Amino acid sequence: MSRILKGTDGAQKYHCITLVIRRLPIDVLGGLEVDLRQLADHPNEDDKREGIDIEASEVLLHFERHHLP
Repeated sequence: MSRILKGTDGAQKYHCITLVIRRLPIDVLGGLEVDLRQLADHPNEDDKREGIDIEASEVLLHFERHHLP
């Protein structure tokens, strides 16, 4: 999944986040936090157009609410 999130295909990233990543357990999400943070904080124009930055931000909020320190 990390390879997809770092890739250039915006539609593939969007579907990966909305159909797969949103359903992952919290402990697995932790392994994707850096990639999701990059998409949320520094999206390229294609990512913005696809709404990937918003989707990544929502997943990160969910992770932060449920992650045990």
